[in-house]
Parts: sequence; C-alpha cells; structure tokens
Amino acid sequence: NGDFSALGRQLVDPYTGVPYPNNQIPASQFTPASQKILQLIPHAIDPSGVIHYDLPVNEHENQFMTRVDYNLAKQRIYGRYFYNRYGKEAVVGNQSIITSGRGADDWDQGVSVSDTYTISPTLLNSAIFSYNRNNGTVVSGAPFSFASLGIPIASTTPPELALSVSGFFSISSGHPGRFNRNNFNYSDSIHWVHGAHEIAIGGDFVRMNVALNNTYRQNGSFTFSTTQNSGNPFADFLIGDANRFIQGGGEFAQRTGNLGSLFIQDNYKVNSRLVLNLGLRWDPFIPYTDSENRTECFLPGKQSTRF
Repeated sequence: NGDFSALGRQLVDPYTGVPYPNNQIPASQFTPASQKILQLIPHAIDPSGVIHYDLPVNEHENQFMTRVDYNLAKQRIYGRYFYNRYGKEAVVGNQSIITSGRGADDWDQGVSVSDTYTISPTLLNSAIFSYNRNNGTVVSGAPFSFASLGIPIASTTPPELALSVSGFFSISSGHPGRFNRNNFNYSDSIHWVHGAHEIAIGGDFVRMNVALNNTYRQNGSFTFSTTQNSGNPFADFLIGDANRFIQGGGEFAQRTGNLGSLFIQDNYKVNSRLVLNLGLRWDPFIPYTDSENRTECFLPGKQSTRF
C-alpha cells in the first residue's frame, strides 16, 4: 500500500526531492508494471515478511555408450560412440512470479575411431578421427514480457524476465537461446625406431563450427539496489525508478575455424647414460570467420559501421 512509516529512514520523492509525509507513497505514483508484478508475488504469512515456497524441479538424463575393438594381424581398430541428453523443464511463474526458472535441453553426441597399423617391427602408424556434437537449448520460464506490462522496450519471443529488488525479491526466468557446437578432429602420427633413434612425425587438424542464437540481455534487466533514489529499493520498485537498467542486442554467431599442427620428435640415445629429447612443433593460428561477417575486432580510432 506504499506505507513505509515503520521504516527508520525518511523517504523522498526522487523526482522532486520532497520528503514523503509519514513515509507514505501515494498510490498515484505506483508504476502499473510494478503493480502487475506484485499481483504474482505471494503474501507473507510469517510476521517477519519472509516467504517460504517450493520450487519444483523436473529433470532427467539419458546416457548411452558403446565400444568396439577389432584386432587383425597388423592392425588394431577401435571405435566408440557416446550419447547423452539432459532435460530440465522450465518453471513458468504464472501463479508465483518468483518461482520462474529456466529450462534446458542439452544433447551431446561423440564418435571416435582409431587405427593402429604395425607396418614393420620398427615402424608404426596411428590415426584417430573423432567428431563431437553439442546442442544446447535454454528455455525461459517467463509467463509474459516487460513490454506486455506497458514498459516500452524491445522483447523476444519467447520472453524473459530479469529483475532484482535488493533485500526483497528477484526474478530470473532465464534467457532463451540455442547453442550448437560441432568439432571434427583428425590426427595421424608415424613412429620409427632406427638404431639409437626413436622418431615420431605427425600432425593434427581440427575444424570447429559454433552457431549461437543467444538472446542474452535482449529483454533488459532492471536492478533496484541502492538507497540513493527514494531511500529504499522496494520504494524505488513501486514508483519504477530503477538505479540500473541494462539491455543489449543478444549474442549471435555462425563461426567456423580451422586449427592445424605439425610436429617431429627424436628421442636419441647417445649412450647408456645420455638421452636427448629433441622436438619441433608448428601451431599456426588462423582466426575464426563468421558467415554473416559478425567477427569483432579493435582498430584504434576507427568507428564501426555495424554497431
């Protein structure tokens, strides 16, 4: 009801600097969005004002793994497949907004195949191929958006709610998004024993693909946390005077990158008391590319034409 008379601190109207008589905030100053949110916050039964509530959690995970080993006269072939899927249902706070919580659907698959080939008693080749796919989805538990409450800001579909009133309550429904990552890896090395030398030569190639559709900060985040406005965070919430508001454009990417390396190593036994470990490795770095040209970089004094 806007009655803060029991508060030991004098509240003031942050827009005029005039104290509120008897710390009573008139209902005419209540923000409609705050009133609508308060309708979905349960009333405290305990005189202390503390609310105890249940937060349902419905999650499950399935895993599967299989492996095959096959030995020939000169070859050892190995294969493995791993599957994992984890799901957690979002909690939609259409009855109690403070219970809103994000859900998830994470799906991971991996396959690996290797072949170790004994060419001769002193010559061995080892090749490994692997592929990993990780798809993650975040689901919001928001029953509505800030925009639907009359706040003139952009919002996504599905929406998100992120709001904190220090010392009183917070709402965090999770920001919707899809996070897909695919990695291919191939490596090969040959090992040769020749006299006092044990020589290894090989290389490695990795191709990575990252697709992000992340609505991070697109729906905005409100924080009421200081006593510098009206004198009380909850009073600030009632009149809609946030001390911090953050909104961004999300994080989106369709990135592809390749990494390669080459090496040569020689373990040289000079004599029974001295062994030299000699090696050289080349790891060139090739920057990621984005199919939509959204790769950021910093050039001193240059103004972006995209942001």
